[in-house]
Amino acid sequence: MQSVPLDLELSDNPVELLSQTLAAAGGVIKTRNSAGVEIVYFHPDAEWLAAFHASERSGALVNHNTPAIEDLFAGTVFILSGRTHMEARKRLFRFFGSHDRWQDEVAFIVDSWARRATEARKIDILEQTRMLAVGIFTKVALGLNPASEDGEHVAKVVWEFVRGAVEASSASPDLTALRRALVARDELFRLTLEAGAESGPSFASHCLQQYPSQEGIRDIASVLIASVETTANMLAWTIARWALAPAPEREDVEGFARRIEALDSPNTIIMRRATAPMFFHGISLKPGTLLAYSPAADRGNGPGVTDDQVTFGSGSRSCPGRSMARYIVRCTLRALAAQSSPWTIVDGVLPRPIAWFPVRTFGLGINLRTSA
Repeated sequence: MQSVPLDLELSDNPVELLSQTLAAAGGVIKTRNSAGVEIVYFHPDAEWLAAFHASERSGALVNHNTPAIEDLFAGTVFILSGRTHMEARKRLFRFFGSHDRWQDEVAFIVDSWARRATEARKIDILEQTRMLAVGIFTKVALGLNPASEDGEHVAKVVWEFVRGAVEASSASPDLTALRRALVARDELFRLTLEAGAESGPSFASHCLQQYPSQEGIRDIASVLIASVETTANMLAWTIARWALAPAPEREDVEGFARRIEALDSPNTIIMRRATAPMFFHGISLKPGTLLAYSPAADRGNGPGVTDDQVTFGSGSRSCPGRSMARYIVRCTLRALAAQSSPWTIVDGVLPRPIAWFPVRTFGLGINLRTSA
């Protein structure tokens, strides 16, 4: 294993830098972050991922977040470990597995959005997919009309949370933005609990009827509000690649969706921390050493790893909302294909994702021409 200097935060294309560095070193490297903490990065083939997941299950590796992220998601499934984490995840997978109950509502929201976006002639892709993701959250999760006064309130609160979460992911977070995000988080928890108490057809109500507890509502709400930005970014990559693709590729919605799943994981870096001295794949790790891989690096996966595992993660912390996310991507592609005028990216290039932010962010300012 090579020891190399690697500062992803200073790179103008960190995901590509990590991919190239791993390839040159044979798939695994050791480096240190700005705080001097040792990090081991590896390329996620099936054998390495199996060892990674086994170490997670044994407790030898635990989830690693910034202190600010720990604050934002305190007490929820993102921070839990051990048996309580496993029990919370089982509930969430059961809830999200019933996503077909809301397919018609999702399709209606996506179709309406696509028609409105076309009328605008030129749009900022990420700005629009954020609007779409918030609309889906508002209608499906809370049972509210996105265009209503209550729906507009939800959108404002979600944006406040997202801004703070982005700041919280940086090396030096804006503490004022973080405080506002904490207030927004509590309001979203309250709104989800309020929606869950109603007998309407919302996702929150469906979940709380089966698991009526404060812990349950925090877990449900935390996954839902975290999914807004990951969904927005994944849809932005989907739309951009669709706009750049030749017509024959656009006709195969399922094939194109699978290609997106292979290329565009919403996660940039998945990182765990060693809790005690351990050997991982023959590598000696000290307590506190960080072990990490990037689903986005290499824009593909290792031998024996499926596209679905790369896009939505695998193991004990894979995405519980993967079935709903996959449906939303396909629904969006069908809506795009139904438009009479092909959409095109104004400057014809894709943005470069940044690595310190855990979401493989798409980037504002990438414009799409929606009509001739």
